[in-house]
Amino acid sequence: MLEPSRPLQLVFQDICVSVQKRPILKDVSGIVRPGQVLAVMGPSGCGKTTLLDCLSGQRAIDSGTIRLNRERLSKKWRRRICYVLQQDIFFAGLTLRETLEYTAMLRLPDKLPRTEKMRCVDHILEVLELTPCQHTKIGDYLNRGLSGGPARCWR
Repeated sequence: MLEPSRPLQLVFQDICVSVQKRPILKDVSGIVRPGQVLAVMGPSGCGKTTLLDCLSGQRAIDSGTIRLNRERLSKKWRRRICYVLQQDIFFAGLTLRETLEYTAMLRLPDKLPRTEKMRCVDHILEVLELTPCQHTKIGDYLNRGLSGGPARCWR
């Protein structure tokens, strides 16, 4: 059984990251309160992926702080955080539900029963208001499917 979820607040302050002495992020700060969605937007090369890598604990920061519910980002939290790139990771022939089920089977603990994993998938679909799209194929540039932008069902 998964531990009961609790609302999370993400706070990041003065994040700085450099690569080969070239600043990629400089003094980036923000807060995401429970029930909010974080949109990271900007032109190509402005550091969006670097910021997401830092917030998910996949990249070290040169300075600044990242906290979840007032706790510094630790190994405990990094195990529970991920983000999914929009392109190149989905199987175009699978439906949204099949994709989430596949991910749940791979990422959730082996000791968690399959029925509980499927409940997690149902919960995600419900919370993200994607239940009407669950049987729509992901699609790609050749085959129409889910929109890459706002979640829309293309039928």
